[in-house]
Amino acid sequence: MITMCCSKDFSPVYPSYFGISSVPMSKYIKLCATKDVIDASDKDTDFVYCNNFEDKDAQIFADALENAKYLKELSLARNMFGSEAGEILGPAISGNDILEVLDLSWNHIRGKGAIAVAKGIGENVRLKSCNISWNGFGPEGGAAVGEAMVANNALFELDVSGNRLTADSAMKMARMISCNDNIRVLKIGNNILTTAGAIAIATSINNSDSNELEELDITRTHLGCIRSG
Repeated sequence: MITMCCSKDFSPVYPSYFGISSVPMSKYIKLCATKDVIDASDKDTDFVYCNNFEDKDAQIFADALENAKYLKELSLARNMFGSEAGEILGPAISGNDILEVLDLSWNHIRGKGAIAVAKGIGENVRLKSCNISWNGFGPEGGAAVGEAMVANNALFELDVSGNRLTADSAMKMARMISCNDNIRVLKIGNNILTTAGAIAIATSINNSDSNELEELDITRTHLGCIRSG
């Protein structure tokens, strides 16, 4: 179910239900210029993936990001966006100077798409909360996220759980923690960080004098799986 939540002076708009295509959606997305929040996710567990937005639909939301004047929160979680969508959405995320909350969780954004999204996040200095969990970013995407977070010192909360990240990705995250004194919540669980990666993150936290991290999730990260030489 698509919900486009208006500002507090208006009621939420429900354009339609189930199997919505990009053609009728385009005219509704144009309303974004007056919206604070767009929720095009499917968070109702009884109807998982009922929106089924795909790569071909990404340009509509990219246009919304580029043209909306009041859009502060965008959720595209639990859709079918892949690498192509990531390559389209990444530059739009970068170019938006209003968005504060972004949720792209539970999609299929990988490869070049993951790198493009990471770059967009790094260049968007207004983002405060970003959820890109359960996409399968992989080591290259994870490395790009780490590099982006070094550049973005405004982010308060980041969720990269379930993205097939490795110990090398954790090393990048450790560097992020040491360079970023604003991050409050970092969720990196359900990845293959190994003991080496977890130690790198813990060491970075302990050695940082200015770190403000309040919550760190490294559950189910294959601790103890480090191999001896």
